[in-house]
Amino acid sequence: PDKSSTGSESIDNNIERTCDEIESAVHQNVQNNLDKLGEDCQLIDETICSLLKQDDVARAHNRRAALYGYALLALSLQPLLFALAFALDKMALPPLGQLRL
Repeated sequence: PDKSSTGSESIDNNIERTCDEIESAVHQNVQNNLDKLGEDCQLIDETICSLLKQDDVARAHNRRAALYGYALLALSLQPLLFALAFALDKMALPPLGQLRL
């Protein structure tokens, strides 16, 4: 009877030790995955901040370029408007006092 109880305790100890090793391995894998997730989140945060800074710089450049474009458009329309005003002035009817009846 002694041998059977000792053998049973040995099997129980082996099973418990195996379960502890599995639990330890699972906890280690979970911790490794959490650490990797934290690193990935940090990398994503840094990437997003970098892209937002680049976007701010590009937006400022685009505003300046658009303002410059609008200014050039306004300047390029002035000769056309002056020519149109001159043509309309030449085509206008003379004042009523100068009309011959």
